[in-house]
Amino acid sequence: MSRFVLIFSILLLAVSCSGELEKIKLVNEVSKNKKYGLEIITRKFNQNDSLNFEEKRQLILDSENRLICKNGSSFFFYNHSGQLSQIKSVYRRGGKTNILIYQYIYDKKQNLRFVTYQFSDIDTIKIYAYNRLNQLVREEYPFRKSFIYYKYRNGRVSEITEIENDTVSKHTELFYDRYGNKTTENWIFNGERKMKTYFEFNAKQQLISKRDSSMTTGDNPNECVESLDRYYYNKQDSLAEKRQYDRVLNENDFKYRGKTTYEYKRIQ
Repeated sequence: MSRFVLIFSILLLAVSCSGELEKIKLVNEVSKNKKYGLEIITRKFNQNDSLNFEEKRQLILDSENRLICKNGSSFFFYNHSGQLSQIKSVYRRGGKTNILIYQYIYDKKQNLRFVTYQFSDIDTIKIYAYNRLNQLVREEYPFRKSFIYYKYRNGRVSEITEIENDTVSKHTELFYDRYGNKTTENWIFNGERKMKTYFEFNAKQQLISKRDSSMTTGDNPNECVESLDRYYYNKQDSLAEKRQYDRVLNENDFKYRGKTTYEYKRIQ
């Protein structure tokens, strides 16, 4: 029995060490290709502007401004065409280091066709199909048994249909302005709930507001029937703040519900 325990311990140690060695290799690869780093601090405040949540993310980019590492645990790789080809995610569980691998597979026209997931086995988790114009027309998620279908008008997506368990879970119609910005979405979910989403942009074509309005309401006067997000940008044109509002059925005005701020720090 003691011999079996010894052999098992050696195997466990070998597996753990292989994960650690792979992580060291990944970190060294990032250090070699790093151009600069960026820390993004996200803070969420309630309607009284009291801090509820804070999150820090560290991103490392290469000389082509491509993301190559996130939070020291996700590592990104690209093919010769500059397309994302692989993500390796590192995590520890049960005292050992594990590596999850997501592989992105393209066809001869450089269209993304498959995404696979590898831990002990390799599973296909996403399948993409295209029309003769190389426009994405279907996404398939085999494990969830769900599909997303796309239709086009004037070269832009005009309809999106989501199907789960052979039932339409959501159907969306999309409309655009002359600059190609999405201005309106009409969507139905759960077979009967109707919503309309409005988008507004500034002169720089940056999104400045997004409003969701329910077209199907009940009798509850406290039911939320509209939500509104307003977006604000810093001098570098990066998103700096998102303010959130909503309106219930028995009110005419939107009420402030909180905000999310974004702070950016360049790191070496």
